[in-house]
Amino acid sequence: MARRKFTKAQLKAVRAKREADRETFTDYENDLQVLTLTQWCRLNNFSISTGQRRLRAPDAPPVIQISDKRFGITAGANRVWQARRTRRA
Repeated sequence: MARRKFTKAQLKAVRAKREADRETFTDYENDLQVLTLTQWCRLNNFSISTGQRRLRAPDAPPVIQISDKRFGITAGANRVWQARRTRRA
């Protein structure tokens, strides 16, 4: 099966939608708000597998247990984590 090619206009529309989705995830004003793994990954602009790997790293933000099978990261912890990462670079 041949891979579908997008036109330049279609690619531009897909990228614009992704950017709009990303902007909706940056409006976390409350530092105590808990982000799901998917929200946290979208906010930081990386994939779920990269997010899982980064959470296993020693400098990862603290993870909050929401229920038996769900966990999340607070918006405040994410801000601190991002600040630490930018100082290192």
